[in-house]
Amino acid sequence: MSPSRRQHQSDGGSAPRSVFQYLDILRDRWISASIAFAVVAGLVATHALFSTPTYASRAMIQLDTGTSGGDSLGEIALFNSQANVEAELEVMRSYSVARQAAIEAQVGVAISQENAYRPWNSLLRSLAGGDEPTRLKASVVDGGMPEQGGSFRVTFDAAGTSFVLQATGSEEDLGTHAFAPEGFTNVEIQGAQIALALDQGDTAGRTFLLQLRTEEQAALWVREMVRAKQVGNFTGIVHLGVETENPYLAQRLADALSESYTQHKKAHRSKQVDSRITWLKAESKKQNVSLKAALDARDNYITTHGAVLLGEKATAAFEAQSRLFEQRLQQEQILMELTTSLDALQGTRTPDKVLAAIGGTNVDAQTQAIADSLVQFEVERGVLLRGGRTTEDLKVKGLEAEIAEARAMLDKRISALRGEVEAQIKRRISAVNNRLKQIGEEVARHDAVLADLPAEERALAELTRNVETAQASYVFLERMKGEAELAKTSTQVQAHVVDKALLLTARQSPVLYQRALVAIFLGLFAACGMALLRHARDRTVQSPGDLEEGLGLQLYAAIPEFSSVPRRQRKGLVSSLVVRDAPQSTLTENYRTLRANIRFADTGEPIQALAITSALPKEGKTVTTLNLAMAMALAGNSVIVVDADLRRPMVSAHLQGEAAPGIVEVLRGDIPWRDTVQASEVKGLSFIAAGRKLKDPSALLEAGHFATMLKEMREEYEYILFDVPPVLAVADAAAFFRSLDAVFLVARQGACPRDIVAGARDQVRRLGGNLTGAIFNGFDAKRAGSRRYGYGGYGGYSGYYAYHAGDDEAEGDDPERSDGSATQGVASSATEDPEAVNKG
Repeated sequence: MSPSRRQHQSDGGSAPRSVFQYLDILRDRWISASIAFAVVAGLVATHALFSTPTYASRAMIQLDTGTSGGDSLGEIALFNSQANVEAELEVMRSYSVARQAAIEAQVGVAISQENAYRPWNSLLRSLAGGDEPTRLKASVVDGGMPEQGGSFRVTFDAAGTSFVLQATGSEEDLGTHAFAPEGFTNVEIQGAQIALALDQGDTAGRTFLLQLRTEEQAALWVREMVRAKQVGNFTGIVHLGVETENPYLAQRLADALSESYTQHKKAHRSKQVDSRITWLKAESKKQNVSLKAALDARDNYITTHGAVLLGEKATAAFEAQSRLFEQRLQQEQILMELTTSLDALQGTRTPDKVLAAIGGTNVDAQTQAIADSLVQFEVERGVLLRGGRTTEDLKVKGLEAEIAEARAMLDKRISALRGEVEAQIKRRISAVNNRLKQIGEEVARHDAVLADLPAEERALAELTRNVETAQASYVFLERMKGEAELAKTSTQVQAHVVDKALLLTARQSPVLYQRALVAIFLGLFAACGMALLRHARDRTVQSPGDLEEGLGLQLYAAIPEFSSVPRRQRKGLVSSLVVRDAPQSTLTENYRTLRANIRFADTGEPIQALAITSALPKEGKTVTTLNLAMAMALAGNSVIVVDADLRRPMVSAHLQGEAAPGIVEVLRGDIPWRDTVQASEVKGLSFIAAGRKLKDPSALLEAGHFATMLKEMREEYEYILFDVPPVLAVADAAAFFRSLDAVFLVARQGACPRDIVAGARDQVRRLGGNLTGAIFNGFDAKRAGSRRYGYGGYGGYSGYYAYHAGDDEAEGDDPERSDGSATQGVASSATEDPEAVNKG
């Protein structure tokens, strides 16, 4: 009867199919996994502890949205003004703003304690109960910026009263300087006078890093540090700040940036007014010159021709012309404004600019209602998106459809309004042109009146008119200039600082608890990866499935690692001969199972003479042979064990017998084999030792005495077991393999690659041996007990039968109990126990 073939899931090198198998792979490869976890987690943690920290500080700035008010049309313009906000963010990151901030924050000279804010140093300082790092102040004596950049190390002595200056990356000293903690210490570096002063702490034994930057270097450095971001959409609130290695520098620089930006906006806003004032001043100056020339011409004429009085008719004509000239200037100003508005309206395409050009007073009720609906839809959509909804959400999609429809309607209404406003502006322009034409006709009529005057009076009238005209122009331009200057003084900046930057001593990065979680996660990932990689690359025999399915060998028994069996099941076990020491243990039941499988093996003829071998040493062939022999003897059979491993004999040592004489002397013909038989402690079990060692035992085993001895042994013993060397190590057993009824191959879990075991299988067959089956040795009984590996629990039925083991000592071999099935269970790696080791 052959052992039943089950479908087993092979562990070695195969892909796991359940979470439990992954967990067991981690347990089996825990050393490699632990090393991978420690290395990766340690590297991440070390990087976090020794990385350069980042501290952030920011100011809050409110931008002018440029809307026309709080009505819905103003909010529509706000929704369409995101591009303007993005443009302002780019201005905040611009070189000009960074340059001015660098000058105000004096970042051209920066000094800080070296690595003072590094997480590792901060951790040590907090554990020691220390204060904040020592701070020094550094500045250029004349208040300017350094003309050359560079990085220098300032190292103080133990007393803190002097320091050595070195260029970074160089061991050459640039001089030793005395330091006065109570005042300023000036030192010349690259032609610049740098003043150092103690701000906080103690300089004794400290090392500082001094960084000099030119104006351009400082501006570029600040520009890289700037962080500008709008707080939510359409709010107009911007956080403007920096991220640096020093929290105090971050605060100072964030304040400087906000101040620089607001000054930039103020200058930009007043630039337009300044240009108009400049033009008005120039025109007023020209008119003043013209007025003086006209006055001089009239005075010269009066002096030359004597006093000439204008008549009542001429005086009335002059006064009328003066009024008409002022009206003409006013109408020309209105015409210029109307033309500018028309050009702006005709040149706009976006709704927000059209609304700005139209003005809120020209909006009808229908357009206002559409705008209200659009604002409501936009607000609802923003609330949903900020609440975690996505653009794929059905409600969001519905609102987007409503927004699109409302926008289309609003665009249509705005287009109609633009046409109406354009027509209105054109009508006003036509009216102004008509009024200018009327003024011109009235001026011409008064000119005709003046033309009828006498020559001297007409000449004086002409000069007087020039004076009146120049004077009216000068007065008008001066009034416009005054209004422009008043507008400049009342101009409000388009951005103002809501909150100034605060000193934040908490690191922006690295955040240690976050890095710790990352280290743990990456460490676990590396551990799992390493375990799975080792598992995938492991080509050793890992399960009975490897023997049955991978190598095509029938499994006759699966024997666990003795140390993996619970102590209560191996109580009394003092050696590897478990059948003798603990006959009622679960371990003994495994060998009884092997005995039953051999007895009822379906090989055609009963198995009487057999050998148990292995591919390589240390796989448990000797221990398996002896325990099997004892199980057979305890079942009432007469058994003899022949130690045919003449190079490393172990049978006599295990059974505490004499090492010689033995099989060597028998095969040499020195002594009959019966005279070498020794009795063991187990009734019915005898053995023949190996005898004295030989240099070439293979030639001795090939002699003809072996066949005769085996024939005689068959007549006297029911079972004859040969303990032979590993089949791939030596060829000693090659001569008598074909004389045996069966050969069994022992494979220890995790000890030998599958291709080596396959080579041993092929070698036995090439030598003519009847390779009947395989024995899986050294699996983990605890792992097999988890019932996750296709064999069920090791402590299941095997433990039940072990409980009744004493009942069959007298009954002999029980065919019902020995059903040909091997002990169930597989494991990943065998462990050794000093008390009992199933190797040898």
